[in-house]
Amino acid sequence: MVAEALEKDCVEQLVQIERDAAAFADSVGYSKDLFHDNEVILVRFLEKDYAFIANVDSVSKYESSPSNYDRFGDALKAYFRKRMVSGELEGLLAPIPDASDRAFARIVIARCMNVSRQELSEMIEKYTDDLTNENQLRYLVQRFWHKEGYDLESYACAAVGVSYNMMLGDVSKRLDDGLGVTADLDYVRNNILFELRLAVDLNRYTGEEELNFTGGGFGVDVGATVFHTDRFFLRLYAGIGLGINELRWDEDTFEDALSPVFGAGALVDMYVNTTGSARFGLRIRSGIRNVGAGPLDISSGANFYMTVSFVLLETRYKEFEYKYPEAKK
Repeated sequence: MVAEALEKDCVEQLVQIERDAAAFADSVGYSKDLFHDNEVILVRFLEKDYAFIANVDSVSKYESSPSNYDRFGDALKAYFRKRMVSGELEGLLAPIPDASDRAFARIVIARCMNVSRQELSEMIEKYTDDLTNENQLRYLVQRFWHKEGYDLESYACAAVGVSYNMMLGDVSKRLDDGLGVTADLDYVRNNILFELRLAVDLNRYTGEEELNFTGGGFGVDVGATVFHTDRFFLRLYAGIGLGINELRWDEDTFEDALSPVFGAGALVDMYVNTTGSARFGLRIRSGIRNVGAGPLDISSGANFYMTVSFVLLETRYKEFEYKYPEAKK
């Protein structure tokens, strides 16, 4: 009768059968449970016993799955599974007045449906803001949280590319725009960027005579990842370095100078593959830095640059800890 009631969507009939059976069991001293393990949670939900399903102590008592499914157990889970797929379950949850109780019940029911721990973890993340009851959230995290994947917040990168350099300010009166080569070595820890960057720029000096000007040097940048997906990373940075400028007349005649360099910019990494510990892609960087006067005898100037590089990212596979909201720690 129980299975038939579920198969015909006769929930009221099921509830009445359960109550009659429980009353009969009590009257004859029948000690064996009529329902087993998490079947109890599902039946209590159908009985609209929302206080029971929102209570951690009640739910934890019946969290295990029955070892042997009978016709009733199969029918009960088929009833809920059908409503999870169709979206009808949200309508059944709607009468629960408290948002935290509603989110807790949603995840507990999914657990009764043998949803994987990875999917349960995604649900816990999705409904974290609704789970304002600390006991409910901690129970779900401690019992069901399990998330693994590639760490995209801490990793290392290396890039090699070419740049286009546009001169700005007074220095542009003497130096034409030019090309260059760059090399980057990055370490990102918890989305904070630490970078060592090398650059060599080639320009023409257009004074009284045309000379070869080589500008370059190395710098240290610090920045942050402001947005990322599995394939796309956006970072902002600022840095300092040492610039080396050389003005050459011929092979044996040149003048050079050292000067401090300051700059800032943004870079975007786009990766071809999104699986595995090693990822390959394209890096586009744009920024601005000062150009030291050095042998040019020019007091001010800047280099606006754009760089296109081949980039390699290396990360590791790890198990992620749940990050509790600040107010719930």
